[in-house]
Amino acid sequence: MSKLAGYNTQVIAAPIAGGTAGTVTLPLFPAPFGGVTVVAAYATPAGAVAANGSNYATMTLHNGGTAGTATAAIGTAGGTVGWSADTPAAFNVNANADELTAGQWLVAKYAVTGSVTAPGDVVVTIHYKGGKG
Repeated sequence: MSKLAGYNTQVIAAPIAGGTAGTVTLPLFPAPFGGVTVVAAYATPAGAVAANGSNYATMTLHNGGTAGTATAAIGTAGGTVGWSADTPAAFNVNANADELTAGQWLVAKYAVTGSVTAPGDVVVTIHYKGGKG
């Protein structure tokens, strides 16, 4: 299935409540029969976080494998560049890691590094297509 075939793009939105210090891991969904290809993803925080090289918040999408615990990164958003409140931040989706086979979990991981006021609730929006490639 071609990555250019936009007719079958699906969108899901997953809220991650109250991002605080530490790490939150959220299994989003298992890939159905035939797998999926992540096309684009966005993280929209409720609050702003200033750009900072040692105090920051990051969202990472992972291929969690069939158990949902693997950590193969698909893309990240935020980080040292900071966050703007109520503004979608695009994930830098890695085209070499954007496919999940049937049964593999798409997982979002929210992590705070250093001493930072977390952006609060974050909504992760995923655009994906059925099938690999």
